[in-house]
Amino acid sequence: MTIEKALKGVFHQRYNELPPKTHNLIYLLNKVMAKPEEPIGRFVAKLNESSVATRYPEQIESLQKAYTKDIVRDIIDKTGETLSWIKKLL
Repeated sequence: MTIEKALKGVFHQRYNELPPKTHNLIYLLNKVMAKPEEPIGRFVAKLNESSVATRYPEQIESLQKAYTKDIVRDIIDKTGETLSWIKKLL
């Protein structure tokens, strides 16, 4: 599960309506009125900014250089922590 989908699930559960069509994680956090602790908030903000670049295939080579194995492992770990936090919102 992705953080975006998890936040949209929280939105649906809270408001019993379809979530907004957006990929903006900060916007979704605001819509579900959730305030994460600072480390999770910083991670979500960073992930939100970097997700835009991943949508453009012409940038794949530079992305492959920027996202080393260690960076990707850190993102995966922090994603797990963030998803655990989101589950507590339910």
